[in-house]
Amino acid sequence: MNKKSLKERFQELAGIKPLYQEAKGYRGDSPMPFRSNPDANDQWSKDQIAKDSAMITKVVNLKMDSEVGEPVTVSYAPDSNLTNVTISWSNESHTVDFEKESDTHMECLSIHDCDTEFMAESEDGRWQFILDVSVPENYEDSGTINDYDFDELIVQGHPENEDHLEPEDRSDWPGEDEAGMAPRVDIK
Repeated sequence: MNKKSLKERFQELAGIKPLYQEAKGYRGDSPMPFRSNPDANDQWSKDQIAKDSAMITKVVNLKMDSEVGEPVTVSYAPDSNLTNVTISWSNESHTVDFEKESDTHMECLSIHDCDTEFMAESEDGRWQFILDVSVPENYEDSGTINDYDFDELIVQGHPENEDHLEPEDRSDWPGEDEAGMAPRVDIK
């Protein structure tokens, strides 16, 4: 006869399965249903690790104040804290790390939920990427990111780089004189 503990007998009378029989992710009737450091060799752990480290690829229709006139593709790992994010469109592709600028304002609705902007720059310095992010009030100490939505992504020309602008929109464009006439340009 199999001797059962008092706890197991009460669970049986109440119609509750003992926890060791509900051990998800482990083969057999493991007496340890929950382990703080699961063995990465069992299939459930392998699946969890693959799921957690998988890259997500998403096509985003940019907000109206973006300067790219087409959808962009964003690839990122959800657990990467907004690092190694790849943003691509047409013939452009940039892998960037989003960061909160030290002088960026945080609008806090509570101590657990503050909205701020994270920014990243393309490696060639031509583009600036802006993303609305939700962080706790103590973000500077914790580095925790609560939430973000790439549907809110803004892509704009870097404010310090005018290469992407039309010639007449650049600060070095000669402009017009006081009479409203463009300066004469000699073409040789």
